[in-house]
Amino acid sequence: MEHVALTLFFSLTAITGILVEGIHIPVHPGNPRVGFLMAGPYGHRMIDGGRGAMGTDYARSFYNHMIEPLLPEFRVELMISSEPGQSFAWTTWCRPFKSVIYIKIAEGAPLPARNETRFADTLCHDACLELWLQYGHLHNSYGMLKQREAIDNVRFDYIVKARQDVMYKPDNFMMPGWLFKMSADAVAVPSTEFHTRDRWLERKPSMWPLGMNDQIVFGPRWAMDKYFNIFWSNTTLPSDHPQGPESVVAVYLSSCHVNVVTVELQVSEPGGRTRGFKNGRAGKWVTTPCNLCMTA
Repeated sequence: MEHVALTLFFSLTAITGILVEGIHIPVHPGNPRVGFLMAGPYGHRMIDGGRGAMGTDYARSFYNHMIEPLLPEFRVELMISSEPGQSFAWTTWCRPFKSVIYIKIAEGAPLPARNETRFADTLCHDACLELWLQYGHLHNSYGMLKQREAIDNVRFDYIVKARQDVMYKPDNFMMPGWLFKMSADAVAVPSTEFHTRDRWLERKPSMWPLGMNDQIVFGPRWAMDKYFNIFWSNTTLPSDHPQGPESVVAVYLSSCHVNVVTVELQVSEPGGRTRGFKNGRAGKWVTTPCNLCMTA
């Protein structure tokens, strides 16, 4: 089923075309390769309702906190699966760093039929359409990464599921040491959530393995392949169990024997309850020590 869906995706991207911006980082050929994946609509938060240049701020923050710290130890590429008619907006968003890394933007690839995926009504009990859209778009960007490998004979060693509409705690950065230290069967996620003032893994009882933060997910290729295969899994949750992505992903990863570790990488969703680019309630970042965070 996955093979058929990816073949369809590749065929349609050949028709609609792939927009390539940027160049390769001039680093040693032996450096490991990291693929950042983004997908979906060019959201309203990225342009601040037309009132300002938030899109540029988001893009610069993403580059400064997530990409630049990995250079030049890694070769970094960005794959974006765009909604129809939005590739130009995404290209504009990438402008602050388009000359630094290799970027691909594919527009208009259809999503696999929902009834063939983990989010069919027979397997999913709540927010099924929303989850299908979210993971369907990610499935397409993951397909772009695999297409890049097949056509250009390259291999991605690590994958990062990133977001385009967040800001980062000023002193938090993606650390190369995290990737080098991670085991093949683990993924890493931030230790905090958007609207809480604690470390989710350190709660009593902990969210894991019945839930987890899934706002940013990264790790070695084997574990991230498992993560993206959730789209085709047949794992289910009891109807009385929380059905949000935090639970769906956690239970699925646990069933695949993929462990989850946390890192000190706090992000903010500006607006609403988190005005001022702060993470938790009352406009404060979490400042307590992260006792279970992986160190670089």
